[in-house]
Amino acid sequence: MIYTFDAKGCLFYPIMKSFFGLDDNDVYKSIQEGYKLLQKQLSIKTVSYDSLKGALIPNQDIERFETCFVIDSTQIECADYGNYVFQKMIPLLDKELPSSF
Repeated sequence: MIYTFDAKGCLFYPIMKSFFGLDDNDVYKSIQEGYKLLQKQLSIKTVSYDSLKGALIPNQDIERFETCFVIDSTQIECADYGNYVFQKMIPLLDKELPSSF
């Protein structure tokens, strides 16, 4: 099983399938190859894919609003990257919070 962000709205595989004339089995193989590559990349960083499950499965409750931001700290030269990211992102967020927040 692959856990991903916004799996229901993902258009990559239907577009790939249509453009390259692939069948469902071809798409499945491509997904499996991507999954294996992801696991390998995570293991190099000593991150367990299974430990990410809670963060990667979107909440199915329509009344809840959840967003996950993944920041690559290696791309930020500031030593205090947490504060740097906070200062850059907060102004970009919607000022109107959902009622369940």
